Amino acid sequence: MEYDEAALVSFPPDGLRAAFLYARMIDNLAQSVEEIVSGCSSHVGLEEGILRLPTRIRSSSRVAPEVYCIYFDLLKAVRRDDLDESVRLLRELDTRLDVGLPSFYSRWGALPESTAARYLAYLNIDPTTPVAFKTLSCAEFDEVRRHADSAFAVFERAAPEIAAEIRSLLTEIVFISPALNKASKFGGATSFFCFGAMFLNADEHRALVSMIDGLTHESAHAYLFSLSLGDPFVANKDDEIYHSPLRSDPRPLDGIFHATYVSARLHYAHQRLIESRVLPDDEKDLVQSGLSASRGAFWEGFKTLNAHASLTSLGSRVMHAAHDYMIGHA
Repeated sequence: MEYDEAALVSFPPDGLRAAFLYARMIDNLAQSVEEIVSGCSSHVGLEEGILRLPTRIRSSSRVAPEVYCIYFDLLKAVRRDDLDESVRLLRELDTRLDVGLPSFYSRWGALPESTAARYLAYLNIDPTTPVAFKTLSCAEFDEVRRHADSAFAVFERAAPEIAAEIRSLLTEIVFISPALNKASKFGGATSFFCFGAMFLNADEHRALVSMIDGLTHESAHAYLFSLSLGDPFVANKDDEIYHSPLRSDPRPLDGIFHATYVSARLHYAHQRLIESRVLPDDEKDLVQSGLSASRGAFWEGFKTLNAHASLTSLGSRVMHAAHDYMIGHA
């Protein structure tokens, strides 16, 4: 299925569109690897498996998030003109494709050491928000996994389009425990550099509504990453920082763009939960409170963007769609 520009930026979650965007990510990855293989092959003889890498990637409906980490490591080596390291990483990419996909739910402390190191490195790309994790116990993992299953069951009844989008965009949800004094404020994260992975703090998602919010929040970031192919939605420089609606610290305007859009998606999820009446009575007040908070966060972020942001063409269309949704549910 093909999508025109209006359909790609349409505000409601959409599993089929998410699958299209994921496939586009795979195609772009294959194209870039093909160019790198071609460049390396003009300097050194490459084995058949490496030459077939682009074809293998194109034929993959899904790849492990670590494949993207290895790819971005490869890009760094290419930019340094480090031929030996580039070839080594191409071989590692080939080997990682053989391993297949990780489990949908993963536990920090049970990941392969190299995978965890890469994830942590790319989650720490922004030096202003360092994170560090400690091992999540098996008992804590079993508990948070049950909450995730319950959240997906609620999505299927109240907003199946959210569940479909999450499952189309993400291949791994990694539950973590923050290291004391380092990532104590870490609620969750997604990163374009390990696309397909979502990281959630198990301590912050030990109840149904908080899990629903965490899944909705982080999957909205994943949608935005897939839509822009990792490019920013604003033309402003990163050193222009302002108050963010979802963070206590000032953030660059592209981060505020993400936070504003995520707030609208949270409002959408809360609205669908209220309309569906699937939640038990003791959860309804939490969702009603969340609806009010997400509405306030959106308009706060939108005001900041309106005053300071120079949106790209795509950014303008995406935010316009979110704005129209919020106006319609004012």
